[in-house]
Amino acid sequence: MPPALFGAIVLLVGIPAFARPQSAPTCAGAPSVAEPFASSLADSGRVYGGAFTPDGATLYYFWKTSSDVRSEDYRIMRARRENSWRSPQFVDLGGRYSDMYPVITADGRQIVFSSYRPAPGDTATKPNASLWMSRLEGDSFSSPEFLRLANLLGSYHSQTAITADGRLQFRRTTADWKSTEDLVARWNGVSFDRPTIVPEVARFRGWNSSMYVWGGRPGPADGIALLEVSKLDSATRRRGPSELWVTLRSGNAWSEPRPLEAGVNDPHAFNNFAFFSPDGCELFFVRGFSRFYHVATQAAIGAHR
Repeated sequence: MPPALFGAIVLLVGIPAFARPQSAPTCAGAPSVAEPFASSLADSGRVYGGAFTPDGATLYYFWKTSSDVRSEDYRIMRARRENSWRSPQFVDLGGRYSDMYPVITADGRQIVFSSYRPAPGDTATKPNASLWMSRLEGDSFSSPEFLRLANLLGSYHSQTAITADGRLQFRRTTADWKSTEDLVARWNGVSFDRPTIVPEVARFRGWNSSMYVWGGRPGPADGIALLEVSKLDSATRRRGPSELWVTLRSGNAWSEPRPLEAGVNDPHAFNNFAFFSPDGCELFFVRGFSRFYHVATQAAIGAHR
């Protein structure tokens, strides 16, 4: 499934850094209502999810090369902040392949991404996106290596994220597109191990008959879950635009999910591809596949915690 069809995300996020008094940053400057972020990066219908480097000075995201809705050709972009955000540049990962969903490992030394490049041993007649990793070498990246343990040949791998403890979380969809699961893999010092299911995501699938939950993404720590949700039309059961919702954990129980606040959800556009600043103070997301928005994490969660 192309990224544009991944409508809503259940973001499994944790207690942000600002919620931990012993090391709480000031979170100054984060807007209290969602507003456009780095407008110079906006590109109508062609902007998709991103991730910051640990120092927050570089943003990686992926961009559609064509405005054709049927196109499956994507490239990873890199934008640097020098007082303001500079014009993005293509990331050369070797070959003209469709590369998507970039994330940077916690040490800032590797980029993990999903790609349509040929996977070793894959005999499927239909191309599928697999997980790859490349190591940062100066200002360039090494030749990508196939994440053999994390991948399942013939499946579509997407929605990558790095958890607070350095694990790789991602979504895997079967070749027939009938089944999707969210998985997480630990870093073993060299690569990522064989993944296991994320139980927090699984508990929300089928949670509400009038909603469709797409999957999950991790946040700064444990205890908060952002939900990517599409409302279902009562007559046709068609999925509407995606919204970002939240649920909070108390002990072993999770609260009833509710929409994020502070203007995060526009009912007329897809609101998805959420990610956080390295300190957890700000929530970032993409609206309408056209531009990035940001808002203070605490404002988005609201006063219900």
